[in-house]
Amino acid sequence: TITVTREGGAYLTGLDLSSGTLDPVFSQTQDTYKVKVDNDVTSITLTPTAEADSVIKVNEVEVTRGQASAPIDLKTGDNTITVEVSLADGKVNIYTITVTKEGRAYLTGLDLSAGTLNPVFKSAQNTYNLSVGNDVSNITLTPVIDQSDAVIKVNGVEVTNGQASDPINLQVGDNTITVEVTAADGTVNTYTLTVIKEGGGNITGLNLSTGTLNPVFDSVQNTYSLSVGNDVTCMTLTPTAEPDSVIKVNGVEVISGQASAPIDLNVGDNAITIEVSNSDGAVNTYTITVTRESGAYLTGVDLSNGTLDPVFSEKQITYSANVGNDVTSITVSPTAKYTNAVIKVNGVDVTSEQASDPIDLQEGNNVITVEVTAADGTSSTYTITVIRAVNTDNESSIQIESIN
Repeated sequence: TITVTREGGAYLTGLDLSSGTLDPVFSQTQDTYKVKVDNDVTSITLTPTAEADSVIKVNEVEVTRGQASAPIDLKTGDNTITVEVSLADGKVNIYTITVTKEGRAYLTGLDLSAGTLNPVFKSAQNTYNLSVGNDVSNITLTPVIDQSDAVIKVNGVEVTNGQASDPINLQVGDNTITVEVTAADGTVNTYTLTVIKEGGGNITGLNLSTGTLNPVFDSVQNTYSLSVGNDVTCMTLTPTAEPDSVIKVNGVEVISGQASAPIDLNVGDNAITIEVSNSDGAVNTYTITVTRESGAYLTGVDLSNGTLDPVFSEKQITYSANVGNDVTSITVSPTAKYTNAVIKVNGVDVTSEQASDPIDLQEGNNVITVEVTAADGTSSTYTITVIRAVNTDNESSIQIESIN
């Protein structure tokens, strides 16, 4: 006779939690576990199961198998819970669960004495920008938390929850302010605010005697461009600024809201600067590039025969035109963009909108030049290649004669 004795084990057969998830997954031979829960979880219950003859204790308090323990309070950080399983034969096994309650190192609100946060405040958003006027010399922050055991510091100085920080001085330009929240478990969360203080040297408006700014005027936009016709030989600028500002246009002081002296414009690019300064020494410079176009352009060219290819455009300077073999000459009628320009067709002066003298055409390519010279001496040359068709009848007779 063989007697087999099966040894009983003091093991759990299951373990459920009211919050969180065991790590690793439960196994009766696994004795240690970790669980993470959110900061808003204030307590937890455990529901262990075991063999019928087992005695179970959770944190030394006996628990009926398959039923929840009494709630176990959780503090921020690590909380150790033990589950002891024992049998009548004295066998004991202890399971250890470490429940980690996350620290809450978050603000729930943030108020400012000046400016508006961008983006709108959210607890999980850590970086912000805001702009304030030049007249704002300092700023205070009022941070709010919902955890009484957390510590708040603004720029390293402790601040009471819901109360304003000490005033923080602001320089012109970027100012970085940090708000550090430390939870009771040591968790740290830092919010960063970049406060942009405007310089005092901003113009609030800018009018021109001619042309249109590109882009549209904005006091924080410092560079602009515009184009004017060749007939615009000068222009004035009328800037406006804050009452305590000093404005200079091309180095010459101008009264806010009044026009500058006329500024001469050369053909091409002309840089105009507007310098604005105020009593605190802040200086801001705006640059306007005015492009005066050359007067050496045509607005049209008409031919007595044929059609220009491509269609005429004042900035397009090369063209071709086809005419039949029966066209032995052609005239060109150019139109100047500006009345003071001088036009020459194949070197001979032509009045704007009037036809040139007839130009003889050979069979094949005939190059005609139209030169436009503006009053300032700049010039452009348009080239028209007139292609006169070859007389095919003559070619046929020549071929026949050669055969005979």
